[in-house]
Parts: sequence; structure tokens; C-alpha cells
Amino acid sequence: MKHPIHPFAELFPMMDECELKDLAADIKKNGLRGAITLFDGKVLDGRNRYLACDLAGVDPKFREHKDGDPLAFVLSANLHRRHLTTSQRAMVAASLSKLTHGGDRKSDEFQIGNQDANLHLDRSKAAKTLDVSPRSVATASKLQDESPKLSK
Repeated sequence: MKHPIHPFAELFPMMDECELKDLAADIKKNGLRGAITLFDGKVLDGRNRYLACDLAGVDPKFREHKDGDPLAFVLSANLHRRHLTTSQRAMVAASLSKLTHGGDRKSDEFQIGNQDANLHLDRSKAAKTLDVSPRSVATASKLQDESPKLSK
């Protein structure tokens, strides 16, 4: 595979092996229905489809993300498309709260789509964005720090 995965795409969990094989079989039979989104040459959205195409021996279709905040795009696409458990959303929020600072840090209020994609979210804002409690985010963050392998 020639395209690396964008860090924003890695905020969300991958499909398990069985789901990925099912997706690969479907892509092999029916083709890739939705293009994989790239940003700066990296897979921003569609890494499961990208891997499934590779497994199926199908050449993937790509489109470049050009408009708007790439973080907002990833959050919107995955939160509304995937059925994540509360624990999975808490892990995403914990990862989101650990993103490095950047962009307009003078603004008091984070609004997805109105800020630089690398804007750091504190735990409470990340929790609100992912619709989980700050305590769940704290627990997920602790798990990520103390047992990265288990947190995957």
C-alpha cells in the first residue's frame, strides 16, 4: 500500500479481522462503492476500505479532501456512519484530547469546522464532542497511558 494513514483516521478503531474479510469479499464481488478520502497524500477516511481493497486485489478509488477542517470531516464521517460503543467513543475522545496544540488557541470555544485541524481539545471538550462523560475519557486516557496494547 502506497498511502500512509493520516493520524486523524487512527482516532477510530479498525474493523476486526472477520469484518475486514467480509468487507474485502464484498468489494471483490461488488467493487468499491465509496472512494477513499486522502489529505496531503495520506488516508484520511476509508482505511478499512483501503486495507480491504488490498486484501481483495481491487484497485481503490480516491478523492482528495480539499474543503474544510479535516478533523471535523473525520469525526463527522465516523461518528455518524459507525456504531461505536461508549467505551470506543471514550477511547477516541482520549486520543483526541492528546492531539498536539496548534491553530487558534485564543478562542474560548471549540467548534468543529471553525478551528485549525490541530487544535487541542481538553478532556471535557473531547468528551462533549464524542458524547461521553469526562470521567470515561479520563479512564480511557489512563488505560492508553498504562497499557497501550490493551487499549488497542
